Parts: sequence; C-alpha cells; structure tokens
Amino acid sequence: MSALRAWLITDPLIALATIFFATISMLVSLFDNAGRRQAAVARAWSRVLLAVSGVKVRVEGGEKISPDGSYVFASNHASYMDTPVVLANIPVQFRFMAKKGLFSIPFLGWHLGRAGHIPVFRDNPRAAVKTLGLAAEAIGGACSAGRWRASSRNAPASSWTLSNCSTRWRRLGSLAQAMAK
Repeated sequence: MSALRAWLITDPLIALATIFFATISMLVSLFDNAGRRQAAVARAWSRVLLAVSGVKVRVEGGEKISPDGSYVFASNHASYMDTPVVLANIPVQFRFMAKKGLFSIPFLGWHLGRAGHIPVFRDNPRAAVKTLGLAAEAIGGACSAGRWRASSRNAPASSWTLSNCSTRWRRLGSLAQAMAK
C-alpha cells in the first residue's frame, strides 16, 4: 500500500513541487546576484518535500550555529532526502559542493550555477584544487559551504566539530589557492 501511495501521490507531488519551485528559483535568480532569495526558495522547496514525504527531522546542536559565522558542513549521503533535510534545517546561508555532472542537468544545473553552488571536478586533480579555492572564497565571503562525503550514500556517518572545521577549511583553501596559481 505504501508503494502505491508513493507512485500515485508522493512522487507526483514531489515532481510538481520541484518544477514549481525550480521555475520560481530561476525567475528570482534574475534579480538576486547573491543567491539569498534562491536559497529561500530552495528552503521552501525542501520543507514541502519533507512534508509531502512524511519525513520528520529532529535537529540537535542547532543552537551552536551562529548566524554570523562561516562553516563547513559535511554530511554522509545516506539517502535522496539528504538535500532537503540539510536545506530545510541549516539556519545559515550556504553553498553546496556538488559533482560537476549535476551542473549539466537542465533546471537543476541552472539553479546550482545561478545560486553560486560549487562544482567539484572529481576526475581532474588540478581542477579539484581550484574547487577548494572557490569554496574557501565562499566561506571568506561569510557564506558557508556544504559537501557530501565522496563515497556516496552508503558511507558510514562521519562527524566534524564545527569549530575545527572552519579553521581547517581556511587552511586548506589557502593551500589550494597557492597550488592553483
């Protein structure tokens, strides 16, 4: 019965919500160079997807995230709902680091590029180093970065402390910028 509900109700609602919010995001991107309005649209899209899917999220430690801070958020990729969960529950402006192939998908790729998300070139080490520099620039501009663990959805959970992450990322970003020059 739950599979039938998914095919007949949940999946079509997710598709319709995605088309609706993607259209709004593209329109908003024409008037928002910083990507803040697009982030708000993505956050609304995420909340709709979670509600339609019946996903309930409990956040622990959210009070430790300062709205004025810059962070690196790292997540294992455990399911297709990771993106909506992260978007709906991290209370600061941030950009995803996503594999370059996602930027080639119509609508999704356009949104990712126009919103300032960062493509990761996994096949080219030199380009990957430049990606770290781009992410470091995003963090330096008071915008946090988020990334999925590279080994896909089945990876064991890993956790970083946010206070150490930001420092490590800045060092890594500085190193990446020096190597890329």
